[in-house]
Amino acid sequence: MSELTTYYSEKPYYIAACKHGYGVDQIPAMAIRLAQTEVPAKSKPSQLLIYRSISFVEPLGWKHGAPVWPNGVKPQLAGLTTTHSLFRQAPR
Repeated sequence: MSELTTYYSEKPYYIAACKHGYGVDQIPAMAIRLAQTEVPAKSKPSQLLIYRSISFVEPLGWKHGAPVWPNGVKPQLAGLTTTHSLFRQAPR
């Protein structure tokens, strides 16, 4: 085993972000639902990016089709859906 290998026992945070707002939770479906509550009912479907992070982080805004993160932090992109789609967890 390599000395550089690091294991995390804590659950990651999921950040669902779109141009209308975001949601953060340790359960992906809840993060998506929280972000969807920020979307106006009459808006057209748009992209909803799902990120995974070891620490709690919130995006500062939306620029050039992607979230802006504080101090250069960039969580790992974990998925993509739309603001008007329901979440269905796929078995791993």
